[in-house]
Amino acid sequence: MTTDVHAELKDALVRAIQAERDGFAFYTMAARATRDEQGKETFERMAQDEADHATFLESHYKAILETGALHPTAVLGAPKPFPEAFPIFSPRIRERLHDAQMELSALSIAVELELKSRQFYREQAAKATDHQVKSFFEELAAWEGEHYGALSRDLDSLKEDQWNAARFTPLY
Repeated sequence: MTTDVHAELKDALVRAIQAERDGFAFYTMAARATRDEQGKETFERMAQDEADHATFLESHYKAILETGALHPTAVLGAPKPFPEAFPIFSPRIRERLHDAQMELSALSIAVELELKSRQFYREQAAKATDHQVKSFFEELAAWEGEHYGALSRDLDSLKEDQWNAARFTPLY
């Protein structure tokens, strides 16, 4: 790994670790704030995923500092998929959409966090000249893509219900 690639990778890892820590803090806060038990469990799962990602990234960062290469045995594993029909929140949330703004806002913010993370990892993979580094960032992008897909499906569904209840038709 050249000195330039080494420096770029270290910088990308520092940014990624901070983003995962921020995600952990956000999901932990969202889990505490939601009144929906299923939403709480989902946000706790997301927080744990972010913590696992941070630990994974930290092990690679330490290996880069010590050896100049990615950690040879650190494994993140395949993304834990959300079933297509799995809602983030329980069906009861639809009964109180008029006062579920915190949950909808948390879901909206979560969608943006996951989208930005996926984009960042994709950009890093595209820039990588080393096959191992490229695969490393592609794996992280896949994880974030799984999160993004599950969260955005539910957000779209809940927004539609909320708009219908308010007799609102957005102009697109």
